[in-house]
Amino acid sequence: MTTASPVSRLPPEILGMIFSLAAIIDPPIAPLSSGEFERLVDDLRTHPTSDEKEYPSGNGALGFIRLSHVCRSWRETVLSMRRLWADVVGIIPLATIDTVNRACSVPITLNFKEFWDWPTPDFILQHLLKAPAIRAIHGSFVIDRHDGQKPTVCSLIDSVWSDAGSAPWNTLETVDFVVDRTTGVEGAHHAPSLRTLRLNNFFVPFIANALQQVSLTFDKPGNGVLTMPALLNFLRSCAGTLQELKLSHALQPQHMPQADPVEFPALCRLDVGGYSPRLLDTIQDYFTYSSTCGVSFHPLSGRSAEQELPDIAIHRALRVFSDEVLATGHSYGFACMTLPGEAPFVSVRAVSPKLLTDKGGIFLEYPKLGERRVYFKPDDNVKGTRCDALKMLWGTIARHAGTGGHQLDLSALRGLHALSIIHKDITRQHNRGGRDCILYLTPKLRILHMDGFDNNAIRDIATPDPFGDAPIPILHLLYLTAGYPSAPPICLEQFSDALRKRAEYDQKEDEVCPLPYLVMDENIRFDRDEELDDELEWLANMHYVQEWHYVSLNRE
Repeated sequence: MTTASPVSRLPPEILGMIFSLAAIIDPPIAPLSSGEFERLVDDLRTHPTSDEKEYPSGNGALGFIRLSHVCRSWRETVLSMRRLWADVVGIIPLATIDTVNRACSVPITLNFKEFWDWPTPDFILQHLLKAPAIRAIHGSFVIDRHDGQKPTVCSLIDSVWSDAGSAPWNTLETVDFVVDRTTGVEGAHHAPSLRTLRLNNFFVPFIANALQQVSLTFDKPGNGVLTMPALLNFLRSCAGTLQELKLSHALQPQHMPQADPVEFPALCRLDVGGYSPRLLDTIQDYFTYSSTCGVSFHPLSGRSAEQELPDIAIHRALRVFSDEVLATGHSYGFACMTLPGEAPFVSVRAVSPKLLTDKGGIFLEYPKLGERRVYFKPDDNVKGTRCDALKMLWGTIARHAGTGGHQLDLSALRGLHALSIIHKDITRQHNRGGRDCILYLTPKLRILHMDGFDNNAIRDIATPDPFGDAPIPILHLLYLTAGYPSAPPICLEQFSDALRKRAEYDQKEDEVCPLPYLVMDENIRFDRDEELDDELEWLANMHYVQEWHYVSLNRE
């Protein structure tokens, strides 16, 4: 490149903006140990993804740092951007000293990635601790080191807070530690500027009066490190400013002490994970927060002798959330959500008293209650098939068929007023076995919404009972919306026949039970679109459907 090149004539300010974007798009990548690299490649071979273009290199990558090797002017510009260097300290271990020096006085972000066969060199750790100011620490650590020395994560904590008034740590805003085995550090540690704390398999009782986000997660129940009095004391110390809280295998309902509830006046989001059916009851007994705070429950695997508990906990969570909606004076409904990039879940929501808005919604947009979600485990599949939310919900019941399901509290399903089935993830299979069985268990269902309605779902309109022994729920409203664009057109003849069978099901001769309201998204496509209106008029004349109309989800 020469000074005559167009890019070389850009002002330094513009080059700086370009390089800042390059640092986001192409950050440096930490090298992998030999063992970690082999495990990653084996995992990619076993579970290939459509986005994987090539197997990764275990040597890491320089990323945007390569820009400093292009020419002198670029190097001068990149070297002058202290924030870029401050954010990548430790990612490439051998460049740690250089990146700290290039950051100068800018608060740095420490990055550790330790493996059992590749520990963090002590000289790097000691050099990091001499930085003038530290903004964040992101670390992945191991406990089973073969050199007999103290785990690095514990040494780091001891070194950092050996002098509580040390200036570098007063600027610390983020701590993110992942440890391969459960461990902890005793004693309180001051961090006056700490805003975000994420600890996995590790606990340290920080004294931080400005915390806004806390995540305490453990891979297994009964971690043996975090006692319930210590947890409550820690949360009480930061409750006034906390906005987001995540607890996975952290709460132990069977070991809760006698204590006053912890009040969270600013809490906006609460995620709890575990396998105990009493988990949400414990939350309600020990935590106080605004009703507008969103709450999510994540079922986690328990001990080998307690594998049935997550299913019981799921239905207990549905009951607890449904009661919260009922307390607002509204009926409740379930939105079974299957979305790309997220584990399937059920959202428990308040049903709109107007049934449908001009945009086609059946739930209240802004109730006085935050969203309530019950997630399923991402790997909770059936016979190796990636299932949708409704099938997973049915799986929690089917697994208890041999015991008569007496331990499951199905009252939330049996009292369900509205059901919305949203399926947007084409990698998860549509499965009628989930739809028909769940509909069979909802005798009070009055509103049914099917998003992604296709030919496979037509039979559900007629007879959801797989055994043909029970009548369909007496629906007041059937609402159908279009699904994935590649779906084939719906067979109009089968659709009309299903509505006829539904009206005639379990009725005396010459009598029908009409569907009061049929609402369809105008984007639904039939194989004979030109005949749709005539067919719907015929259904109305035969009293199979009383009223029908279209809605547009895109209407302004």
